[in-house]
Amino acid sequence: MERPFSSVTPPRLLSDHFVNVFFQEWAPLFPVLHRPTFLGKYEGFLACAQSTDDKKSLAQIYLVFGIAALSCAVSTTKSDGFTHN
Repeated sequence: MERPFSSVTPPRLLSDHFVNVFFQEWAPLFPVLHRPTFLGKYEGFLACAQSTDDKKSLAQIYLVFGIAALSCAVSTTKSDGFTHN
């Protein structure tokens, strides 16, 4: 069975950046994920994303990517000196 999101998995360097942003910026404010447990799931996902059948783990991983991506988008938008609406 093909994974619907397998084609949109970010490259390793970018996904690592997203995980770091999440745990540096969001986890201190909202400690909803246990970092060692999440990192174990993340490493398993990176080893073979297509074989990950745990939908909860996939949801957590893609939510971390999404939250971090939005955080990165906001910080780059504000860094140019203008406010974009």
